[in-house]
Amino acid sequence: VLLLTHLQAKEFDLSTSKGTDQEVIELLTPAPAQTDVGRNVSIKAKFNTALDPEHVKKNDIWLKRINPDVRQIDASIHYDQNSQSITLQPQELLEEGIYEVTYQSLKAIKSQKEHQIKEIKYRFAVPHMIDGHVLPPKPDMQVNDSTIAGIDANDNGVRDDIEWWIYTKMDILKYSKAERLIAMDWGRSVQMMVTNPQSAKMIHNTVRKPLYCFYYYKFTYLYQYPVDYTIFNHEFKDIAFNTKERQEAYNQYDSSLSGTLITMGRIHPDQCSFDIDAVIEEAKR
Repeated sequence: VLLLTHLQAKEFDLSTSKGTDQEVIELLTPAPAQTDVGRNVSIKAKFNTALDPEHVKKNDIWLKRINPDVRQIDASIHYDQNSQSITLQPQELLEEGIYEVTYQSLKAIKSQKEHQIKEIKYRFAVPHMIDGHVLPPKPDMQVNDSTIAGIDANDNGVRDDIEWWIYTKMDILKYSKAERLIAMDWGRSVQMMVTNPQSAKMIHNTVRKPLYCFYYYKFTYLYQYPVDYTIFNHEFKDIAFNTKERQEAYNQYDSSLSGTLITMGRIHPDQCSFDIDAVIEEAKR
């Protein structure tokens, strides 16, 4: 399995671009630095000025994959005069990775020669997917572990290394979609604990919701889906609290609850961040 690696490293920085803010550009698809591009993407650049077709040449417009390996992608080039847009169509489904598209030597038609078009170059990512779930770019662990919060590129509240571990581990072990989503809820709780240990008493009820969601799943669907506790045991904690700073933050969170009366929460589906019954019903179809 190919993985996106070292995305945070400078040489593979998705934000690297050139000439993308020119006034002559109406639209770039995919957008610069987009991280959820599909494998069958059509790459387009739309302009507000007519281009000289003689200067829309294949040798001046190309797509290359720059990570995890470097290679040029064979693609057809088409310029539509009515829409004033260039379409670069890859001749294959794109594999997971980081790509760079380049447009150079473009010129407006003679009657609009006052419009100068500089070189355009930008990057986008085709992500890894597991059962329809789009994973964020796999983080550089040195960067990820340099802060307690780590990297959450898709801003879903789960640290990216935890999200990768949940989905790749559960895919190998054939966990259900519901179990994966419960684990993701645990991932959000982990993030709350390590980034807000001083607020333990305030957030404790929220942090414990995945536990009651798990109990609901266990007690309601035990005979249909035998529950495997592996994903929620020490291995998960080792991934979640994988640095000294994160472990200390968790210890601080735990210590802050000292003397607090902890009552059992409701074992109810609304403790889940998703409609667990609907997810399970969908899986039966």
